[in-house]
Amino acid sequence: MTFISPLLPLLQHGLVYGLILTGLIIAIMLVSARINPAVFAGDYPPDIKAKFGPLDARTERQKKWVALVFLGAVLGTLGWMVAAMPLAGLTPTFATVFAAAFVAAFIFNLFDLLILDWLVFVTWRPRFIVLPGTEGLAGYGDYGFHFRGFLVGLVFCFAAGLLTALIATGLAAITTLLR
Repeated sequence: MTFISPLLPLLQHGLVYGLILTGLIIAIMLVSARINPAVFAGDYPPDIKAKFGPLDARTERQKKWVALVFLGAVLGTLGWMVAAMPLAGLTPTFATVFAAAFVAAFIFNLFDLLILDWLVFVTWRPRFIVLPGTEGLAGYGDYGFHFRGFLVGLVFCFAAGLLTALIATGLAAITTLLR
């Protein structure tokens, strides 16, 4: 229990910001999918992508804008998380920033798998998710495809933790040198 006690505030901090990040990304995804679900066609199972075909120029442009908004949400949330660490009684060291950012990204990755992919995409499958001309394809029911995506997402979680920790500790070192 003595090992867990000091980690609890850090895990809670990562959880809170993971939920914030998840809420922002879900909002971005829902708005984007309602405007043009084809923006996410590249993330669909292979049989659906093949049947749907290449994206048109308009969708490619929209996809770039959505990616930019996603990046802003991730960077903004993780930056806010680091800035709030002292307020939560946490010292933003490389290890603490890495752990909190990993947890935050992991929360989204897990929510993405269980709720967005398995519950909404595979089980519920609302009409706006089904790309025109791909109705009834096997990929819509492929739980394994989404689990493999979750495993790839773990690499994103690690990278998010590592990059956030490197940036935060690098900025702290520069700030210290400039004083």
